[in-house]
Amino acid sequence: MYSTEIVRIPTSYGAPPNSGNLGLYVKPHRSWGYSEPASINWHGCRESFHEDWLGYKSSDLIYYCHDRNKGQSIGRFIARIESRLGLKTRTEIGPTQRVNVSWVKVAPWWHQNEARRTFFSIVLRAARRYNPSKRNFNEALYTNKYGKQTRPAIEYFLKGHTRYSFPRYYFDGWCETFKKLKLQEVSKLLIK
Repeated sequence: MYSTEIVRIPTSYGAPPNSGNLGLYVKPHRSWGYSEPASINWHGCRESFHEDWLGYKSSDLIYYCHDRNKGQSIGRFIARIESRLGLKTRTEIGPTQRVNVSWVKVAPWWHQNEARRTFFSIVLRAARRYNPSKRNFNEALYTNKYGKQTRPAIEYFLKGHTRYSFPRYYFDGWCETFKKLKLQEVSKLLIK
């Protein structure tokens, strides 16, 4: 679901984020005796983002950098994924004052296990390629490196097998766990 509510984000120090970067809000704090202003901690790497995101367990609000004015189509892509999964409470996406950054209020369902959480970030990355007027949903989902390497797992997940069958400490991330596995192997790892 796309919201028109504009959320103002603090200006980042250093280089601006690149398309595909994920970010978390960092409150003003003191560090080494200095006052640090509020900022967005941007991650170019999904895995480092997930480590940081786990540290912010209460944070259902993340930020996503994308090409200019792509927020609405990203919102529509996420809505299609969540519709396939039958989610009752949906993720909300909306604009910030920057045309290439959206806020994302992640639906609680995605936080329930690590497989869901890491798949969500893959979906966000894939959504950058989605163009609703071209009807390229599958192309967007499967032409990025994550989609190519883990297609059987994505297809199985979207059919409702959304729980990882081993304890969290065995989960090395979506790609490491599922890349190049056949459906038979995937079906042992993802369950309803």
